[in-house]
Amino acid sequence: MRHSILILTLAACVIAVTSRPSSAQTLLTYDGAGAAVVEITGPPAGCGYPAGPVVGGFPTFVPFPCPTAGPVFPPAPAGIAGGMATDRFTDTVYVSDGFVITAYTAAGAPITSWFPALGFVTGLAFDSGTGTLFHTDGVMIVGEIPPPAPGCAGAPIVVPPWPAAPAVFGPMTGLSWDPTTLTLWGVDVGGMVYTIPIGGPGFPVYPSVPDPTGCGLGFFGPVQGIAYDRSTPGAANPPAFFITDGAIISHQVLGGAPAIPTLPHPFPCIPVPAGPISGIAYTSRTVTIGVGTDPTGLPLPKLTSTGQWTSPSGPLTIVLAGADPAAGTLAGLMYNFAPPFGFGVACPAIPAFGGNALYLVPPLFGPIGPFPTAAGMLTLPAALPPGLPLGLQMNFQWIIAKGSGGFQASNAIAATIALP
Repeated sequence: MRHSILILTLAACVIAVTSRPSSAQTLLTYDGAGAAVVEITGPPAGCGYPAGPVVGGFPTFVPFPCPTAGPVFPPAPAGIAGGMATDRFTDTVYVSDGFVITAYTAAGAPITSWFPALGFVTGLAFDSGTGTLFHTDGVMIVGEIPPPAPGCAGAPIVVPPWPAAPAVFGPMTGLSWDPTTLTLWGVDVGGMVYTIPIGGPGFPVYPSVPDPTGCGLGFFGPVQGIAYDRSTPGAANPPAFFITDGAIISHQVLGGAPAIPTLPHPFPCIPVPAGPISGIAYTSRTVTIGVGTDPTGLPLPKLTSTGQWTSPSGPLTIVLAGADPAAGTLAGLMYNFAPPFGFGVACPAIPAFGGNALYLVPPLFGPIGPFPTAAGMLTLPAALPPGLPLGLQMNFQWIIAKGSGGFQASNAIAATIALP
């Protein structure tokens, strides 16, 4: 099964030979007042694609042998404490309330928790290549290796503290790792964006406030965080960022112009659906398109994915749940590509396979399989090799031949290749 997925990704390498528009996936935000991670996408546009805006999340202040990230005092917009980051190889989520840093699984289970070397946190960034977590207290930056579970004390310092940058508008309130240049991006309380070499002071690049995208960034309060869109590197694609003041998220390219609309983020202005956020991080997780269908009234099959779609990636899975449990049920995974190498997703869905909804516009590739299901369940392990084109969007959908007769179709998912 694993080899089937790898063959699919090699096909993507062959046909995708140019730079692609920016196409981020989901965003992790930290509701500091509610002590919760909220995963968002969208907001939905035509045909309700993608599903959202809230697609997941978990509470952070939970029982654990060590203190875990809890409520931020004072929360945004009054305060600037807190931060978020993610390791895209392991899909680990890092959250800080300003005084504690906690690592969580993608499902929200604490892994390890510790007290930051600088004593206070206003921003986090994670380098998946070296396993280094950077944090800033607004003035200095330090690099640490997350300690073994359960943590409780400090973490080994691998990059000694250094000055963040000559402040233009005030303290640094957000960090994000750039795996292309092996440097950090930062943003200060007034919205100035900085590029920051490791070990050396950063320098200002452009002001994101007043907001060139028209989102009103900075109107609600101090800028709280920045997330680098890792699907954007390339000469034809200037770096893009998600920058937030806690109430609105502005998706903009370097210099401030609105980022190109994409399926996961069709609008440059993204309202925060929960309470004011104290941190933001970019993920390469998939987004959901539509819902499953069954013309005979059986429960609707569902397609999901785990892991982050980076090149190279850590472990991934493509999962089918809720299909016809009858013996003899077979599932085949169809896929296609976004323009210019395909026609992407159908809006509205195309009637096919006996009255089911087909969300992928032909021509289609596949099927991978078909595979027999077990009680309507199926999991395909996967991993992506290095060298895939950044920004390439692949769309997937299960087509199920029911053991009881006829067909079902799952929802679709969209995966966009990004750097880890």
